[in-house]
Amino acid sequence: MINLEEMSMHDLCALRAKVEMKILRRGCAIQREFKRFQKLAAGQGLSLEDLLHSTEKAQKVLRTGLPIKYRNPVNPSQGWSGYGRTPGWVMGCLAKGDTLEKLAVVEKR
Repeated sequence: MINLEEMSMHDLCALRAKVEMKILRRGCAIQREFKRFQKLAAGQGLSLEDLLHSTEKAQKVLRTGLPIKYRNPVNPSQGWSGYGRTPGWVMGCLAKGDTLEKLAVVEKR
């Protein structure tokens, strides 16, 4: 770790110049990447805003969870949205000859 208290004024100024140059280069690199991403998105007919909003929506779904489509008849506290890895209880029911339709949650209207 650098001890600034022990550095001379000349060394401090040299360090500041290096830090400012590094910040400038990093800022330029970020701008270049931003423009590259804009071009990539535009090539797909999208804007970066479209991508950001779709990502926010996907994160919201992950946070709130997907609705339960199937429920364990033996243990109703266990449910499955139908996405991702198939739970063991579903595999067990299917092995016994049940169908997904039998496990499906009936919507209340």
